[in-house]
Amino acid sequence: MPDPELALREAYRVLRPDGWLAVFDGDYITTTVAIHDFDPLQSLVNAMVANFVHNPWLTRRLSKTLAAMGFQVRSLRSHGYLRPPSRLTCSR
Repeated sequence: MPDPELALREAYRVLRPDGWLAVFDGDYITTTVAIHDFDPLQSLVNAMVANFVHNPWLTRRLSKTLAAMGFQVRSLRSHGYLRPPSRLTCSR
């Protein structure tokens, strides 16, 4: 979204008193798929973030931004997605 603050101001304007706003966004600044240093696939992810994410820091600043606009932040949750390490197997 090119101007998230404009969208949030509009949401604040049209919400009824005690209305709810749910925001889902990614913490794109930490996006990685690399499994080792200089993983070539990571350069594709970096290019996606650079070209399609307007503000990679938005999620980290969202709570303060919402409060400054008059919203009451009642719940803020974060979810991480990790690939568990594969099991190491040894054979003789």
